[in-house]
Amino acid sequence: MRCARHCEERSDEVIQEFNDFDILGLLHFARNGGILHIYSMFLLNETALFIPSGDIVSTHEILAHIAKTEAQRFFHGRVMKTEHNIHEIIAPFPKFHIDEADGMWCAAFVYYCCIKAGFNIPIKPSECSCNLAGCRAWEELAIADARIVYATASDSSFIPSPGDIVLFDNVFIDQAHDHIGIVVENRDASIVVAEGNINNVSGVVERKRDSHIRAYIRLPDSYNYIAKSIKKGWR
Repeated sequence: MRCARHCEERSDEVIQEFNDFDILGLLHFARNGGILHIYSMFLLNETALFIPSGDIVSTHEILAHIAKTEAQRFFHGRVMKTEHNIHEIIAPFPKFHIDEADGMWCAAFVYYCCIKAGFNIPIKPSECSCNLAGCRAWEELAIADARIVYATASDSSFIPSPGDIVLFDNVFIDQAHDHIGIVVENRDASIVVAEGNINNVSGVVERKRDSHIRAYIRLPDSYNYIAKSIKKGWR
């Protein structure tokens, strides 16, 4: 796949083109009233994301934008007598049949967004007891890999930011790490989260920063998994 070489009203000050990526990126300058702005245009299949920025955006920032956009596409399982449309979300997990996935695809949605954002993670890292269609696997990976920040909700020094993955307890069932999503905004007493499988549909919701939040996971920028378990302590 190649990056588009031209766009409408394109400035002649193109600074970099990225080719042969799942995400096709074009960073370019646009002048407006004599003020120089940088924009990032990411073409995801047929979806274009324009992200204003004062610098080149990080994979972390891209993840937040992708998660919000994808959650608003109204993915859903078998609800209201309709056929599901989550094929592309569960496709990376060949053994995850729709009958099993229906009502249990929140972690698969997180993986789907991470891959679209450019993170390189296998469906089942060696550190995990199950594949990343399960919430527990995300926690196991984060604890095992020293490059990943894992912060419990009780860690007052950690400030959630867009692109963080958030694990929940007892949201839909009386069970630890029963739900997962991607933070798109941090507020004083709440977080705004892009989620798959909110009662079997995707969406963007505001959740209180309360006891239902188990932990946050922060992948490093451009995270590329290496199958090596690294024991780590708190940061």
